[in-house]
Amino acid sequence: LSLSVASGAQTAAYSGQSALAFQTGTTAGTITLTVNFPNTATFTQSYSITPTIVQLTSATAVRSSPNLVISLAGYDNTYSASQLNFTFYDTSGAIIAPVGINASGNFQSLFFNNNQSGGAFQLQATFPVTGDITKIGTVAVTVTNSAGQAATTLTFQ
Repeated sequence: LSLSVASGAQTAAYSGQSALAFQTGTTAGTITLTVNFPNTATFTQSYSITPTIVQLTSATAVRSSPNLVISLAGYDNTYSASQLNFTFYDTSGAIIAPVGINASGNFQSLFFNNNQSGGAFQLQATFPVTGDITKIGTVAVTVTNSAGQAATTLTFQ
């Protein structure tokens, strides 16, 4: 960016603005900004974006007979999401069945390799049901990455 500094000013401007909004995106790491001035020492500032657990930005659970459909959207700034766990409960709160899925290969190939959206993802998991689908009330969902585990509990609509 070309910044302008008026003689004697304490701040620089870009297109007449003294402040710039900067969004880091969905990737952990270090961002380094460097400002070069003619006849003055270069100024450099680095900012660390720490790895965090998967951030779920939206999640829904829908009965679509004969299936249960769970939709998740979020981002993983570590690019290491791997294990998905779904624990289903009946309408009285008793555990019906836990289901674990190692999705590390799918996350890498579908969301993280050559992806212009950083660590963002959107997925849909469909579970076929035999019997009375209305007896299934909630599902506890966990998504694991190298920083830990994100969890949410959803009520089927």
